[in-house]
Amino acid sequence: MESLALVCLTAVFVSIWAVVVQMILLMKGTKQTVGAAIIVGSGIILPPIILFLLSGYPPNPLPWLFTVFSWAVIDDADLFSILAAIVCQLSILAGLSVLLKRQLLMVGESASKALLEAK
Repeated sequence: MESLALVCLTAVFVSIWAVVVQMILLMKGTKQTVGAAIIVGSGIILPPIILFLLSGYPPNPLPWLFTVFSWAVIDDADLFSILAAIVCQLSILAGLSVLLKRQLLMVGESASKALLEAK
């Protein structure tokens, strides 16, 4: 059961960051790839560092389930904490997906307008 939960946590975590990268890459400007790399890198690396500095070894594994080190605390977490983390991450993913969909629709509209005006 813990292995299945760990796979779910990891898959949703990666999906969240994939949507964030897509949103960054759709923004106008130069060097979006550098910005995406910096934002994703800091978003993945900084939370575990901050949690470690604030608490050392985690007495409460729930915040750690939202980091890349969820595998380290999955044994200490109870079922409710794991399910709460999965549901919360899925909610975050759903919200980001809606924002990405809106952003894609705006890009599609402007591209369609440009094509229609060119004819």
